[in-house]
Amino acid sequence: MLGLEDMPEQITARLAALPVPVLAFANEAPPGISLVRQREQGAIVELFAHLADRGVTRIHYVAEASHLHRKVRVRRTGWVTQAAAAHGLDPVLHRMTPLPTPDEIDSVMSAVPTDGTTALVCASDRTAIPLLWASLARGISVPGALRVSGMGNITEGEVSAPTLTTLGVRSPDYRSAIGHLLDRVEEPGIAPTAVDVPWQLVVRAST
Repeated sequence: MLGLEDMPEQITARLAALPVPVLAFANEAPPGISLVRQREQGAIVELFAHLADRGVTRIHYVAEASHLHRKVRVRRTGWVTQAAAAHGLDPVLHRMTPLPTPDEIDSVMSAVPTDGTTALVCASDRTAIPLLWASLARGISVPGALRVSGMGNITEGEVSAPTLTTLGVRSPDYRSAIGHLLDRVEEPGIAPTAVDVPWQLVVRAST
């Protein structure tokens, strides 16, 4: 499914013009659509400060190789590059599909130094967790020899061993956004609004 920000303008314009209120998870949208904005950039900046404090001097960034969510992917990669540059780091870029194959995992792992100076930052927890498992299967200590982090704060990261450092909404609470949507159903004259539910850095054992 395409994210709102990757839809053609004519489609988002039609959504905004619907006679029923629309609520979307996105950082920007046409007038007429209410938003839940997750504001990822601040958490990305915090992650790189955290990694620098841990002595990381090399970054390998794993972006998702997918035609979906292209705008979000490009924007997030830009934020990662900026946050790394603030600490004098130039990320090595890798691409993996959302459900990575063994060959994709091997390709990344063969390129990543495991001398304790490197962090593997993944654009999704769903790519970070297989890489975490692959590291352990190869006898690589995490976080001793390699630090691994993801994005999304999915439940699986809380129960992985070691637990996964991630970025995301720590305690999701969308009641105000849903309440606003219901208010718009009952009172069509209420204007759309944006509710900020920003990502946070969730530090766990993998870094």
